[in-house]
Amino acid sequence: MMNNLSNKNSLIGALVILLLVTSWWGQSETGANKQLTREKKAAEVQLAAVKAESTGIHQALQEKTAALTDAEKKLSMAKTQVQNLAKKFSEKKSALIALNKEERVLLEKINELELALKNAKDQQAQAGSEQQQNVQETVAAHNEALTKLKKAEGRIAQLEKELTELKTRTAKLKAQAEKEQKKLKAQAEKEQAELKA
Repeated sequence: MMNNLSNKNSLIGALVILLLVTSWWGQSETGANKQLTREKKAAEVQLAAVKAESTGIHQALQEKTAALTDAEKKLSMAKTQVQNLAKKFSEKKSALIALNKEERVLLEKINELELALKNAKDQQAQAGSEQQQNVQETVAAHNEALTKLKKAEGRIAQLEKELTELKTRTAKLKAQAEKEQKKLKAQAEKEQAELKA
């Protein structure tokens, strides 16, 4: 009788212990599952934030790349304009050199004509009316040469004015191109530094 009671008590005790262990195990497993769920949600939030940040960086990089491409295109156009102006400047300079040469030739001719006129006048004084016609022809040629010289001087002045304007425009475009190039270089260095960071 005592043995049966002892066995029953032992069995009941074992069952109680089993229930306690089972309850504890269930609570531990539930707590672990809740912890995993919280960590999973936190990881998902972090992943979403990283994706959003990555998308923003990618978009900003695309915008900067587009801006850089546009700036390079403008710089290329400015360089082309500078080259065209340099070509025009060279052409105008060549024309000016030719006109200066023509002016020297005309001046030499004028000097020759003035000398001839002086000689003709001297001869007229000595020879009388026979030399009158030669003097008139020499005077006419002298006046014609002076007219050509004035025209050449006018053309030279105009070309010098155009050359001055071309120099000014070339200097402005060159300064603008250098400024744009420095800006592009600084922007590229900044972007490289940001990407490295």
